[in-house]
Amino acid sequence: VPHGRRVQLALERAAERYARTLESDRGLPVSEAIRALAQATSGIIGMLIVSADHAFFSSLPSLAPYSGLSPALAIVARNLHTACDLVAGRTAQARAGYLDILAQLTGSSDIGVGLSVQRYIELSITYALAMLETLAGLSTAEARIDRLEGEPFFEVAAWHLRMARALRDGDIATAELCERKAELVRIRNPPTQFFAGADVWYEAAAHAAVGDVARLHRTIDRLEHMALRYPRWQGTPLYARGHIARLRGDPAMAVPLFEAALRTVQPGGTAFWLRFACGHLLALAECGRVEDARAYGVTY
Repeated sequence: VPHGRRVQLALERAAERYARTLESDRGLPVSEAIRALAQATSGIIGMLIVSADHAFFSSLPSLAPYSGLSPALAIVARNLHTACDLVAGRTAQARAGYLDILAQLTGSSDIGVGLSVQRYIELSITYALAMLETLAGLSTAEARIDRLEGEPFFEVAAWHLRMARALRDGDIATAELCERKAELVRIRNPPTQFFAGADVWYEAAAHAAVGDVARLHRTIDRLEHMALRYPRWQGTPLYARGHIARLRGDPAMAVPLFEAALRTVQPGGTAFWLRFACGHLLALAECGRVEDARAYGVTY
């Protein structure tokens, strides 16, 4: 039976069961239930993407079978799949998915979720792309950050992204300016920021990449705060401390810190795993344990 016919039959049978059910025992009609599931899924993605919990996102029901019913369902289904790629650390696949979603959003004046909701979906996707492209050092991040800077719910995050970009370029003066600007915007009491707290991870990664011990040390309190809220973040303060140890010339102390961080995650279970593993291999090599690093690298 072709896919489209199977979906049609499933909807018809669900409607028949709904009609046979006592009114007091009924839930939502089929079409309303699917719409409510899509709205709930979209909200969950927005609220919990910072949890970095791949197992949770993988457990959510797929909307892919219903994606042909409306553009909104197709976008929410693709967004859920792409969120799984993002939290699992499959950054190339995540970027491709978000680019596809953004193209669909910008090519449609109304996908059927309401213009306000559609606008914030588009801004959230823009933020995700800006974050991925900043970490990858891609120039396309700049225009996306410009787009976010004028949005009250994303303004602080935009300045943190600018800081991370400047750090990657070795422009310390600009990075300090962006950091001060982000703090001023925060003090000005803007609305609660979308994806609040997520920025500390890419800041820590940028500080580690350029070897800025002082700024990396300043991220630890914020990383620990996120670790208290989200179990998958538990290894991130250890990651920061591991890089601080190796940057201070003590890779032997860094090795057990990275190993402890790795014990908090599973490969593919969170985007953090790859950077924890890279830090571990780097610390082993800097200790002179090249054969150990090679053996772990094959295992990884």
